[in-house]
Amino acid sequence: MKRNGILLSTVFSVCLFVSSSFAQTIAIRAARLIDGHNDKPFENVTLLVEKNRIVSLGKDLAVPANATIVDLGNKTVLPGFIDAHTHIMSVGGEDYGAELYKNSIPYRAICAVASARKALWRGFTAMRDVESEGTMYADVDLKRAIDAGIVPGPRLWVSTRGLNLPGRYYPEDYSWELGLPKGVQMVSGMDECVRAVREQVAHGADWIKIYVDWRPYNITDDGKISALTNFTQEELVVMIRETHRLGRKVAVHAVGHEGIKAALDSGADSLEWGSDRPKSFRCFRLAVCCRSEAALYWLLGILLCFRGVGVERFKTRLRKTGRIGHTKASVRAENIRMWLGLNSLYRSGPDQQAVV
Repeated sequence: MKRNGILLSTVFSVCLFVSSSFAQTIAIRAARLIDGHNDKPFENVTLLVEKNRIVSLGKDLAVPANATIVDLGNKTVLPGFIDAHTHIMSVGGEDYGAELYKNSIPYRAICAVASARKALWRGFTAMRDVESEGTMYADVDLKRAIDAGIVPGPRLWVSTRGLNLPGRYYPEDYSWELGLPKGVQMVSGMDECVRAVREQVAHGADWIKIYVDWRPYNITDDGKISALTNFTQEELVVMIRETHRLGRKVAVHAVGHEGIKAALDSGADSLEWGSDRPKSFRCFRLAVCCRSEAALYWLLGILLCFRGVGVERFKTRLRKTGRIGHTKASVRAENIRMWLGLNSLYRSGPDQQAVV
């Protein structure tokens, strides 16, 4: 595609935000439209948007006299992108503890507003945020502000605090004497598990995020990824069952084959990472969490979790066992729904529309 010939959904998504906040009707004119369903793009298209919804599109479409017109000239409009795995409340960086203990939740919420705006400018009109990284329920506040038109950003589905066992999350390198909080809500025992699910839903969670396994991860002799599961099967079942009873869904972090099997057996709705696999994923939804090059090696962003095993060495080992190709082929054969999740932030690069 020519560099000056494609405008990502950035302008389109920003126009949608503007339409909901300042104009009742907006007309977008573009040389081409890719709708994701047809093999060929539509030519010379006008899209009519009312109250943040596309009400009609076509060639030579009549435009109401009161409409705000956005003429994109020779550009191509795409549907908005969806990122199924984000951590919008995190500023990133090498020192996770510094983020939690040096920055207040209000400061981090302000940073998240800027990140949401950048995500929208880069074409993401919907994001599923899977855990607020120690900011309690500030992700719900961000979602409400976006929905109310107070700040620009993608539509958000949020997971609030996340759930794990005591001590099984970042930061991990501070003195136990300090009693510092972690980046997720720590629970133990079925009563605490159920109560935490109810609290998070009551405070606005769309999804409940459960860390079913955690590092260290190891590679077995037959090439499987192995890790200790965090919760007992009874604890996991009661959390997922209560989440479903309250009308929400469950996203589980699971890398090793033990954690994936536990998630499958317990009825979770989506699998984050899913780098190893049992015999069948069934009708599972797999969130593909990766960064650029890692995508080629089946979510090998997880390599950073392995102690004492270099990235290249680990890639070679997985190739030899055939584990990567086996998993990919199984996903295709079983017709599993896959989502793209970048597991990333939206802070790098210039704060402007993305043109490729």
